[in-house]
Amino acid sequence: FPPGNGLNPPHLTKAGELAIDTQTTLVETWKAMIALPKSKVRAIGVSNFTVEQLKGIINATGVVPTANQVEAHPLLPQDDLVAYCKEKNIHITAYSPLGNNLIGKPKL
Repeated sequence: FPPGNGLNPPHLTKAGELAIDTQTTLVETWKAMIALPKSKVRAIGVSNFTVEQLKGIINATGVVPTANQVEAHPLLPQDDLVAYCKEKNIHITAYSPLGNNLIGKPKL
């Protein structure tokens, strides 16, 4: 990404579009997170990772995330993901625990 203060960097050649990093892998990002100073970071976690993505970063680095924040509620229980996280001692933090605000679906 080009240097700057914006959260949404503009694409260098396509007006009106955002620059998206398609070269940095999850493993590279995870390694950068692991390298953060322990005096500043007590724990690192992930968000919306699947079992396959979790396995990928764990197998590549040997470091297990502390938490995985995912959408989980009675209409989207994600049993396989929850079981894997429990096996690896990864804390699940659920967002929308009472259900997502889906159009045409009753709220729980």
